[in-house]
Amino acid sequence: MPSLFTSHSQDYNFTNTGQIGDTIGGTMGPFVGIAAAMLTFLAFWVQFKANEQQKMDLNDQKDRSNLENFQNTFFELIKLHKENINELSYDKSNGVTIVRTENRRVFRAIINEFVLCYNEVKHFSDSINPDDYLHEEYKKELSNIILKKNISVDIIDLVKIDIAYSVIFFGFGNQAESVLLDRFGKKYKKEYFEKLLLFLKLKPKAEETAFEVWKVIRNYNNEKLKLLIDELHIIKNDKSYDGKISQMGNKILASNIKRFYYDGHQHRLGHYFRHLFQSFNFLDQTNSDYLSDDRKYFYGKIFRAQFSTYEQTLLFINSLSTLGMKWEFKFPNDKNFNNHTRGLITKYNLIANLPGNNLAGIVFKNYYPEVKYENDDQ
Repeated sequence: MPSLFTSHSQDYNFTNTGQIGDTIGGTMGPFVGIAAAMLTFLAFWVQFKANEQQKMDLNDQKDRSNLENFQNTFFELIKLHKENINELSYDKSNGVTIVRTENRRVFRAIINEFVLCYNEVKHFSDSINPDDYLHEEYKKELSNIILKKNISVDIIDLVKIDIAYSVIFFGFGNQAESVLLDRFGKKYKKEYFEKLLLFLKLKPKAEETAFEVWKVIRNYNNEKLKLLIDELHIIKNDKSYDGKISQMGNKILASNIKRFYYDGHQHRLGHYFRHLFQSFNFLDQTNSDYLSDDRKYFYGKIFRAQFSTYEQTLLFINSLSTLGMKWEFKFPNDKNFNNHTRGLITKYNLIANLPGNNLAGIVFKNYYPEVKYENDDQ
């Protein structure tokens, strides 16, 4: 550049080097400034990208930490679930001796009791008119549930299931019976459930001599059974009753049953179902930023794999009663799933391994049509 300016210029004299410096500085300065600005921008851009990457790394680290904490808690919940099962035991007479049932086999014994109680409730409840069973407000509530869930079931069937399960859950006794009366009084007609409970209370422990009387009563046709229960209901509510009492009525009054067949399982099942529901609610409400819905379902399958078929059957029954409707029929709104239409049982297919297609005539698919049952592939 100096040679060019000093030796080859014809119009200007650049022999004074000061002028050369001014020319070069004035000419090249803007380009140098632009280059410097670009390099400065590039430096800031690299730093910005580095900061962004650092944020992503920190978020990834946070997600990994959150996932690790979730997994620790989740598998601890499974461990507690197993411990709850291992602590279960149930002593019951078979009419000859006392038989102890432990661990998962307890669920089978409870289900057998439910089936017996459910059939007895059905035997007593012969009306096909929901108004004979339900208060109007509760009838509307059940109708809304059936409509919202789009299930093909009869309201009366839900009533029978709820009553039978509530009886085996709470059982009979002074305090337990008062709980049943309070719960049923808010939903069912007094004239119906008081007589039904009176009928079920006639069933004593299998080892008692009064059990033979029960077997006779249980084989009564519905009309004859209603007459007997009406008689006992009058005697119970009128302490001064001095009218004629039937021969069977006298036998029942003389038996003075103290130990009822349905003595309740609240102390066995209460904490079991509370823990189970809280475990799946914890899984379902976990932040989806680091645990996708597919991963939630994967972990749900891990938990479900711990269930025996009897546990799944009891969960099915529990979820149809007012004690367990929060599993599905009254599940809180969840923005992540189909406009609030699916509860925990359907989301995680918790009863997918139920044996057969029904329990005592209660068809599984009628209540949970969206569950993918194992038998569907057979």
